Formats: sequence, C-alpha cells, structure tokens
Amino acid sequence: MKNGWKKIVGTMMVGCLAAATVIGAADVINKPETVSAAQSNPFQNEKLVDTTPIKVAAVSADTERFNLKAGLIKADKITKEAKKAGAILVAFPEVWLPGFINGEPDPDGMPPKPFQKYIDNSIEVGSKEWKALLKIADDNNVYLSMSFSEKNTKTKRLYMTQVLINPEGKVIDKRSKINPSGGERTYFSDVPMKDNLNVVNTALGRIGQLSCGEHFKPMMTFPMMAQAENIHIASWPLNNPDNDGNFWFNYHLNMVNSSYYAQNSGAWVIAPGIGKAAIFNGGGEIVAESDNRNSDFAIAEIDRAPFKKYVQFQNEWYSYNVLGLIEQNYKGPHKPKKPVETLNQPNYTKFK
Repeated sequence: MKNGWKKIVGTMMVGCLAAATVIGAADVINKPETVSAAQSNPFQNEKLVDTTPIKVAAVSADTERFNLKAGLIKADKITKEAKKAGAILVAFPEVWLPGFINGEPDPDGMPPKPFQKYIDNSIEVGSKEWKALLKIADDNNVYLSMSFSEKNTKTKRLYMTQVLINPEGKVIDKRSKINPSGGERTYFSDVPMKDNLNVVNTALGRIGQLSCGEHFKPMMTFPMMAQAENIHIASWPLNNPDNDGNFWFNYHLNMVNSSYYAQNSGAWVIAPGIGKAAIFNGGGEIVAESDNRNSDFAIAEIDRAPFKKYVQFQNEWYSYNVLGLIEQNYKGPHKPKKPVETLNQPNYTKFK
C-alpha cells in the first residue's frame, strides 16, 4: 500500500489540474479558459497577455434574504457600482443568493418556514434565474464570482455553489463546497473533491475559489495552492464587524485565515463577507476593507506585473514530493488502508 496512497493522491491532483466541471449547458466554456493536465506546463496561461494593474471588489453588503428575485436585482446594482468604481472582478459572500443558513439562530443561520421557501429561492442550472445571473456579468462586462444555494430538483439536493462568470456571461468555473461545515450539513450536500478544486486561466490571471470553512482544511487548500493561483476568492458568509458572537462569523478569525492563505500561496485574496470584506496582497497584508454600515464593497488595485504567462511554479512546499513526505512521516494510524470519500447528501424534501 506504500505506493497506493501516492497513486490515489496523484490522481486527485491531476483531477484538480484538469478542466473545470462540465455543467452541460451552452453557457459553459471548457477550452481554452480551463487548464489541461496534458499540457507540458500545466500552469501555462496563454490568456494572460496584458499585465497592467486591475481593480477588484469584495462585497460586504447584506443580501435580500430568501428573496431570489430581489437578490438578483441587488447583485446587479452592486456590480454596476463596483464596475463604475473601476472593478473588473466582483466577488460576493458565501450563499449570498438567497441567503446563508446553518440552523443556528445567532446571527442569521435559521432557514425560513416553511423550508420550501428556501428551495423555491435557490437556483437551478439552466433556469431563468440562472440565466439572469449570467446576464449580470455580461451586462456589466465584468468577471463575476457568485456563491449561491444550488438546487437539483431531480436528486432533491442543495449545494453551496460558487460560479465564476466571464464578461461574456460564460461560466469558466463552477464548483461546490466539498464538505459543508457544522449545521450547514443538515441542509446542504457534500460533493466529490474531483472537479471541485479548480484553478482556471483567465485574461486577469489564474483564479481559484474556495468557500468559508474550506480554508481551514489542508485537504482543500493544499491542492489549490499547488496550482499556482494569481488570484484567490475566499468567500465567507458573515463577518461581524464587532468581532463578537459565534466564532464562525468572527471577522478577525476569518481575515487571519485569509491572510494566511495569501501569504502561503502568494496569491492576492479577495475575501467577501456580509458585514465586512477585505482584499489581501500576496504577502498577506490587507490593502482594502469595507464595512457594510458605510460601503457595499471593498475595492483595490492589483499589481499584475509578477503574473507570468509561462509559470515556472516551483513552490517546494506544495509539490508532489511533499505528498510523499507527508505519507512517510505520518504518525497516526493508517486506517482505513485505502482513502475513502464518504458523502453526506441530505434530501431537502424532508425539511418542513
């Protein structure tokens, strides 16, 4: 089994470098925006031609809770304002559409009653609401990162999904939170790691996305950092400006984690969250913040001079060799003998 673990993890890493999830809709671009592991240099970004500075925005505004139609209108309004301020990339908080839930009353974790209202206000791929979301990016000529509750009416499951849409209204990355955290697991389904740890090529640079608690888990952050991100979107649900209450919406904790990610990956990190949002440079320093008591988004200029079309990524701390060293030096029990991915997938019809 000594080499079996390496083979399995190696397969996972190749999957992470492969093309983004195929959604099966005409709105999705598979090539050349995404990265192929078959390339001689998997981190090559031929889309990156211009490396002049760009502006990006991290949204701190509250959503129109459990009202998808109003939420889409507000998302368009905020995107327009960010575009007017010069942003070419706009990122929204976790499950901003139609609103975050985890079953906790403090501060805003409770779902509506009846639960059918939440299902009705979740987005299904291919629906008119899905197309309206894509249109926001197209109309405003921006890259749009939106986190939303995705419903699958065939399987009766909900997912905590992030989508990255290009200025033509085409999806270049769609991924879901692999293991929803805590009370989120009551309502939202897990997804396999494969196809949900993507870094994609764009004209802005190489962009990746993760959601909230995924930033605390090396099994998610390691494969992402190993893919030479230029820009990382860290979507948080709630960032309490006063740093009180439950730990999971503590702004200080979430921003320390975002800073850690930036410093370790070298990527700029865009960290939206209802309440407060921030943007970090590749050294982990905050370069812009916003508080939704006086602003809907933080905006910052990114220096793209270090971004390279042909990336010679040699970060030894995130290499395949390190995976082998981890295996060799792992002190815990080797159980199970073969890695197992168990998925929690609740049926949303059981909630009243």
